[in-house]
Amino acid sequence: MRHFIRERTRIFWIVLGFLLIAVIGSIDAQFQSEVIFYTTYLLPIFILAWFVGRDIALAGAVVSAMMWSAADIYVKTAYSSPVIFYWNNFIILVTFLFAAYLISDLRLRISNVSELRAIDPLTGALKLNAFLQAISEEIERLKRINQPFTLAYLDLDGLEKVNSQAGFSAGDQVLRSTADTLKQRLRKTDLTARLAGDEFAILLPETGQEAAREVISRIRNHLLNDLPANAGKLTFSIGVLTCQSAPSSPEDLVKTALDAMLFVKKNGKDGVCFSTYPPT
Repeated sequence: MRHFIRERTRIFWIVLGFLLIAVIGSIDAQFQSEVIFYTTYLLPIFILAWFVGRDIALAGAVVSAMMWSAADIYVKTAYSSPVIFYWNNFIILVTFLFAAYLISDLRLRISNVSELRAIDPLTGALKLNAFLQAISEEIERLKRINQPFTLAYLDLDGLEKVNSQAGFSAGDQVLRSTADTLKQRLRKTDLTARLAGDEFAILLPETGQEAAREVISRIRNHLLNDLPANAGKLTFSIGVLTCQSAPSSPEDLVKTALDAMLFVKKNGKDGVCFSTYPPT
């Protein structure tokens, strides 16, 4: 169910929300004199506020109030005074608008908290849990359309020396520079994560091994060229893993990419090891 919800587009939720308003309004016109229906409009308002955004949700609230008013006119509800009709419509409109505002505001606050938990405060890169979730989504895409993707695990060779000689502020500057270079030089669909102190990872959706070789070669050059002046002779050990079939878990992929990176470090550092999953 969670996967189904994530896969729906913004247009899908807009169409669904306003379609529900129309359906509820039609039913309301038939049974309003016997059944209290106005609370049912809160369902499409919730959908629009939660999955689309505040502006569309407020528009949905106004349309819902209009549908309720039209249904009230259609059934010819008898009021002792015309003022009651307008008062009821006013209360319904305010209630719907208030619900749309509160729900969209709650959704925004939850999103902000989730984003803070998912982002490394020093570099702005994703944290491990958020990165694993992104890999899980790529695994699901691979299962559906058989589209390979690539994961790269990067380690900064010699950052400890920078910290000891130039101070931790210089080391932090190197980490920020590395993350900035990765984010600026990669596609918007690619993701960057900081997995440990001096270890980063990148996720390249819809990228096979040949394309990955070109991307990693280019990125490696940019990383070396963009290092701060006080970084000294830092290098990068990189393990690259192209996933061609679905693994048992995203953790397995990260571990395999890590092993490829460690292979580089054990064999002189400053290099790249390319591999595939499953191994060929």
